[in-house]
Amino acid sequence: MSLQFARAEELSIEELIQRNVVDACDKLNKPKTTCQVHKELKPKKSAVVETAAAEAPIEETLQAKNLNRCDSSRADIPAQTEMTSYSEKKFPVSRLTESDVQDVFKYVNKQKSRYLIKDGWAATGVCAARSHLIADDIAKDCKVESGKVFVSPSRSAATLWMFKNSLWVEAKGRKFRWDEFHVANVVYVEKNGQAEPYVIDPILFDKAVPLNQWEALVKSQDPSASSWVTSSRAFGQSDRHEDDPNGFMNTQRAHEAIEKAQRDERLMRKPRP
Repeated sequence: MSLQFARAEELSIEELIQRNVVDACDKLNKPKTTCQVHKELKPKKSAVVETAAAEAPIEETLQAKNLNRCDSSRADIPAQTEMTSYSEKKFPVSRLTESDVQDVFKYVNKQKSRYLIKDGWAATGVCAARSHLIADDIAKDCKVESGKVFVSPSRSAATLWMFKNSLWVEAKGRKFRWDEFHVANVVYVEKNGQAEPYVIDPILFDKAVPLNQWEALVKSQDPSASSWVTSSRAFGQSDRHEDDPNGFMNTQRAHEAIEKAQRDERLMRKPRP
């Protein structure tokens, strides 16, 4: 009798199944498991984007200073600074003045129907679609390249990471809840020779705010929540494989998600016969 079969006979049926079937499946599915994803994200509790040194001061022409950043007649293109994603990919993000980033925010915030910026559960459920459309629109109309910052609720260590909390946020007199993740757009703003990350999130704020201020609010009820950044190409939490800074920016999915949310909301509010 060979040594291999002798050892196999000493193992119970359960041990053989564990060794030959369960372990093999675990190895096969390892790159796709939720647990692995959260294991990678766990250390990134905060400060997912470091403040960077500005390569060169922003120099605006007189015309640029007198025009809104999203004015169609404004021809200058903002300087850029590299940002690094969760997967160590580098991608360019626009570096703006404080005035310009607030111009971009106002451009976004006034389009409440397009981005579904309003009260109600429908607006809460389309943050991925909203962020995707905003990234595409400000690139075309404001010549601003943005990244995306995600926050996902923590899992309970006491339950082997099987059960997640939710992100509970109260802002602008409203309460929000995200069970999977929340995402918004991030750019750099030059301040005192440094490029500081700012977030454009019209659901939670009335202006663009520093990343640490945004994170403090989103994580206020779940300080152990995980944060990470991607380029503008990744759509949602499960679409990080799409995080190709040079990839095609497909907005069809985003349009469909917002249109569906608007239809569902209308049906929910429709008076009963």
